[in-house]
Amino acid sequence: MAVLAIGLAMGLSGVKPIPVILTVQALNGFILPLITFYLILLVNDPNIVPHKHRHSAYYNLVLIVLLGVMLLLGLNNIDRSISEFFHLTSQSHLEINFLITIFIMVVTAFC
Repeated sequence: MAVLAIGLAMGLSGVKPIPVILTVQALNGFILPLITFYLILLVNDPNIVPHKHRHSAYYNLVLIVLLGVMLLLGLNNIDRSISEFFHLTSQSHLEINFLITIFIMVVTAFC
C-alpha cells in the first residue's frame, strides 16, 4: 500500500523517476557493502559463533572476494550518480574505486 502511495505522490508531483532510481541505486551501493562487512565480522566473532561452527579460511576468502565485488560495483554506482547529479564529466574513477576496494578487503581480512 505504501508503494502505491509513493508512486501516486511522485506521479502527481511531477518528479522525474530516473534521478530517484539512480539515487536509490547509489544508496544501495553504499549500504550493501556495509551490511556485508558487518556480517563477515559477525560470523567470525568467537563470542557469537563457537569455534566448531565457524567457517573455514576458504569460505572467509570467498566472502572477502564477494565483499570486494560489491564494493567495486557500489563505489562505481556512487561515483556515477554523483557525476550525473553535479553534471561532471563522464570520466570514470575506476582506479580510485579499485584501490579503495583493495584497501577495505585487506582491512576486512585482518579484522
